[in-house]
Amino acid sequence: MRTSNTSLTLAALFLSTLGLAACSSSSDEGSVHGGAGTGPAAGMEQGGTCIADQLQDRIGGPLLSSSAPPPAQGPFLRVSDLPHPQRILPPGSLVTHDFRPDRLNVMIDAVGRITQITCG
Repeated sequence: MRTSNTSLTLAALFLSTLGLAACSSSSDEGSVHGGAGTGPAAGMEQGGTCIADQLQDRIGGPLLSSSAPPPAQGPFLRVSDLPHPQRILPPGSLVTHDFRPDRLNVMIDAVGRITQITCG
């Protein structure tokens, strides 16, 4: 019975170590990933900081897919132009509470209009 409990304890310790390793960050997470991007939010400022303050004028406009036509007037953002890392958060989204100063958070309402843009 003693070896069975020891085996279970070692297995639990191993699995919890794997879980922690999966949550750790890698050295390149602050960099911009993906294509060249040509839109207004095609990257981050030097130093890997979030650009939410530069996008506040887009609040109230729609968040569009890459292929959607732009609206006739007013502000908008395309998903393909958002820098990485980023999160798009519709109403009722479950989110982690880890703070990432380089991550852009775009909150949208039920019809896809941008309600808030923050860092974290």
